[in-house]
Amino acid sequence: MHLYNKYHVSLKKNKKQMNNSETTTMDSASQTELILTLQKDVRESMHRLDVVEDLLSETKDVLTVEEAAKFLGLTKSFVYKMTHEGTIPYYKPNGKICYFEKSELLKWLRQNKVPSKEEIAAEAKEEHQEPSAA
Repeated sequence: MHLYNKYHVSLKKNKKQMNNSETTTMDSASQTELILTLQKDVRESMHRLDVVEDLLSETKDVLTVEEAAKFLGLTKSFVYKMTHEGTIPYYKPNGKICYFEKSELLKWLRQNKVPSKEEIAAEAKEEHQEPSAA
């Protein structure tokens, strides 16, 4: 059931209770139950919103500082520091706000590759097998 529908059903149920001639106010147990239900629904909505935001940011080519920091797994202040030092590629089209191209960030991340032990061993084996030019 969608979140809106669950909330709507809860409101209808509570409205019936309030319209009941025997009770003009909700008892504290019903109020507590409603509050807990609404809090749970808000948490679920926030989680769903986070998921949607993550999906949207995955499809974007140009990122804000906040999105770039999240994408890189860094803090926003550290991303700003790297822009100030000129260690990360970025754009400032209006002279104020920084933007990042995702493809350039990926290229930047992939620089200075550290070879694995397997790659080092394979390279050493290749160099050792090459005939010496004498």
